[in-house]
Amino acid sequence: MELSLIRTTIKVFKSILLSVINNPAWNVRIQQRLRPLKKHKIILAELLREIPRARVLDYGCGEGIFADCFAPDKYLGYDPEPKRIDYAKKQFPEYSFTAQKPNLNDFDLLFFNNVWHHLTEAQIKNLLRGLTAGKIALLELKPPSEQRGVFFKLILWLEAKTHYSRPRKASFYNELLKRHGFTLQQNRDLERFFLQLYCLRKV
Repeated sequence: MELSLIRTTIKVFKSILLSVINNPAWNVRIQQRLRPLKKHKIILAELLREIPRARVLDYGCGEGIFADCFAPDKYLGYDPEPKRIDYAKKQFPEYSFTAQKPNLNDFDLLFFNNVWHHLTEAQIKNLLRGLTAGKIALLELKPPSEQRGVFFKLILWLEAKTHYSRPRKASFYNELLKRHGFTLQQNRDLERFFLQLYCLRKV
């Protein structure tokens, strides 16, 4: 009886947490609470100052929380989940968003914000393989789960229940990017949320 109650409690708890994460408004609130967004955007602005004004694709933009780091007339946010795109459009009406996958080569700067751990290795390779020379990628990555505390392991577990999620070691991405012609321009550590921000150029 006790075991059954524990299982039921865990199931209810998981259901509540997943419903919160899948709600765009609540997901934004969680990120605003947990992530050092102000500092994060300052670091991103520093990197962007060294990049010429360019047409930007925010790949996997979610609710568009980083849209205001870019010029509205040069920005397109893409996410495959229409409910997140609808939310982003309401929050940032001057910016453009779409749930239809665009052609990456129509853009000069590709911003991958904490999204690659949701992609399979084959999907990442397809993204990189199709890019032409001169493209700049701003890539934010999560480190391996073994470098995290219990709280972040819980977040990863929840993500795995709602999306494909597989944190990988930095060496995996370094080798993959190198094979596809990308060279590292800058590397910034976003220590509080255990993120790495890379600026790379395809040669």
